[in-house]
Amino acid sequence: MDLVTKSIDRPVSTWLPEVIEVLLLSEMSCTELLRRAAQESPREVVQIIAAFDKAFPVEELNPWGPSPDPWATSDRDRVVGGYLAQVARKHGALSSPAIIVGLRRVGLPELVNAYLSPLSKVQPASNIVRIVNHLRFTTLSGDADTLLAQIGEKRNSGQVIEFAQYIGTHGQPGDRTKVMKGAGGNWYQLDRVSFEAKRSNVDDDFIKEAIWGIPYGKHADFADELAKAGNAELADRVRRAENEPPF
Repeated sequence: MDLVTKSIDRPVSTWLPEVIEVLLLSEMSCTELLRRAAQESPREVVQIIAAFDKAFPVEELNPWGPSPDPWATSDRDRVVGGYLAQVARKHGALSSPAIIVGLRRVGLPELVNAYLSPLSKVQPASNIVRIVNHLRFTTLSGDADTLLAQIGEKRNSGQVIEFAQYIGTHGQPGDRTKVMKGAGGNWYQLDRVSFEAKRSNVDDDFIKEAIWGIPYGKHADFADELAKAGNAELADRVRRAENEPPF
């Protein structure tokens, strides 16, 4: 850790990637350093993300080599993904617009969704409403909508219903629908959220809105998977919904 001591007066973005590389080579955890680095200002946080992106680039697949292990975690996932999660936890409630705009300004628009994903999972419902309003106020309405959809997609099924209820009461008209449509993006989440909606005795519109989120042309595939999973009732609703508005 001599490098950390010697670099204490320099911007974190100029030396942290090198330290993280040493830790990874030594098979040591870098979680605590990432957590501390997330406490930097939003401007420096963006510079750290950019430095990590350069130091841990996306690995190019060799078409002639062996297939990658789908369960393996890459160094990029550990560092870039891990840091974005720490940033979402530390700065998400107050500084999301600055971080999102900063990522785009440094040429990393592809990491905006990678930031919104953990943001949707770590912030409580009251903060989500605040973040969504802040994003819209700063003309980032598309990112606000993406965040709402990712709550439906990424949160566990019980939390999706809880968040949708809270956002439906405290957010803008239509925000609950955006959350529920996010839950319809894959058949398994749709199945679990439908189960939780019934268990919670919420209005059937919650399930209807989730079905609206099924990607175009995927209704038959979803219905088949739901039927295989034993949810014949929902499978039948999904089949019928393919020919019902909204399309």
